[in-house]
Amino acid sequence: MAESSNIPRSHDVSDLQLEADDANASPPGLERAVNNKPLLWLLGGIALLYAAVLIYHVSVPQGSPTNQAFLEQCRQICLKYGLVSTGNVKEDARAFLTAVNARPISVELKTLLSDKDFQPAESQPHVLLGQQAPDFELMGSDGNTYRLADVLKDGPVVLVFYYGYACSHCVAQLYALNDDLGYFHELGAKIVAVSPDTIEQTNKSYEEYGKFDFLVLSDPDDQIAYQFGCHKPADAASDEVRQHGTFLIQSDGRITWAYRGVTPFTDNKSLLFELSTPKNSAESDSTAQVSLAD
Repeated sequence: MAESSNIPRSHDVSDLQLEADDANASPPGLERAVNNKPLLWLLGGIALLYAAVLIYHVSVPQGSPTNQAFLEQCRQICLKYGLVSTGNVKEDARAFLTAVNARPISVELKTLLSDKDFQPAESQPHVLLGQQAPDFELMGSDGNTYRLADVLKDGPVVLVFYYGYACSHCVAQLYALNDDLGYFHELGAKIVAVSPDTIEQTNKSYEEYGKFDFLVLSDPDDQIAYQFGCHKPADAASDEVRQHGTFLIQSDGRITWAYRGVTPFTDNKSLLFELSTPKNSAESDSTAQVSLAD
């Protein structure tokens, strides 16, 4: 009897082996993906970093400085210290303080000031050094208006200019000062912080991140920051320039120490040393002065 033509032809051994190999083989695309895994991890990390930077800038409060030079400045600081925004200003500010090794002071003031080996940070040159600080009147976060001359009646002032809550490292100095506030009070000094944030913006941030135990004033038009050389508006020749600023102002109104820079000054020990050292007019005037525009 003839074989039925419907019965399939038997495979030989070599055919079966080829089919098995084909079944076990990885698809070409998958094999390439596996080989490129390190590259994919790298690209993924870069994407996450830029996403964090984007979130960092998108969360900038309305009314805060948002020019491109300022945003790029913030981005470069994040990259320099390996900071990635979490979206929480307080946590990010603390991360910045850790990155720059700014820890709360933990010894008694007497012990701190007896450190013979410590060299306090020197004042930068500034046109106002040794001069009377420009007097001003601004509204505080509590809704009251404060005049610098009135605050100075109670003792020296550490005047701080910061960018507001526009970026997390911008308020890092305020957290550091708040940590060590008792030491400044022991020396009879007060902290006064000034930013372009409105009172409403500051209080909204307080609700989310907590408030500071010193005066925080609003300078929405940057007029006072300009007088102290910490802000230069854009003009036809140049972009807007904004800097952090820290000034020690004696009770008689003289500025005896000054700092300006793109990063906040967080060396509280140096500020305490300067406050503990009597400053006369000759000493203050001996430091070279520069233009506010520098």
